[in-house]
Amino acid sequence: MLNIIQALSEKLEKSLYGYDGTSTHYKSAEFWQDYYLAGDTATPAGRLAALAKHKDSIIRKRVAENLHIPSHVQRLLVNDQDIDVRLALTANPSTRIEIWKQLIEDESELVRFSLARNRNMPVPMLINLARDEEINIAGQAQQTIEEIFGTSKVIAA
Repeated sequence: MLNIIQALSEKLEKSLYGYDGTSTHYKSAEFWQDYYLAGDTATPAGRLAALAKHKDSIIRKRVAENLHIPSHVQRLLVNDQDIDVRLALTANPSTRIEIWKQLIEDESELVRFSLARNRNMPVPMLINLARDEEINIAGQAQQTIEEIFGTSKVIAA
């Protein structure tokens, strides 16, 4: 029983604190402070902009999820190399339309699919996604439009 508890404790430690099992690296107190600030809606815009450039993508993703993310910070994150950061922007209802327009052109099918599922997207943008060359994205956009209007009538290509 003690071995099971120890194993679970170690697994929890790895997931929460970033311990990788081969080194003595743990997520620092500074990391957790940055993580908190990145998600706090009261964090000043200047601090969010600095956190949007953080070396750890977990922090940048947390900034992208922040409901009070200013537009200039969104512009810092729209081309982030980490797909999870861009995905967070697709789902954030505070994301500006100009950012969604850029994400519609994203090379990642997953990013475009996430936009196609977003019922907060403007309908003209969903119609553009319904014309995407990837059938799964086009189909999802079509379904989202149908859910919004409660109909199966959608503008065809």
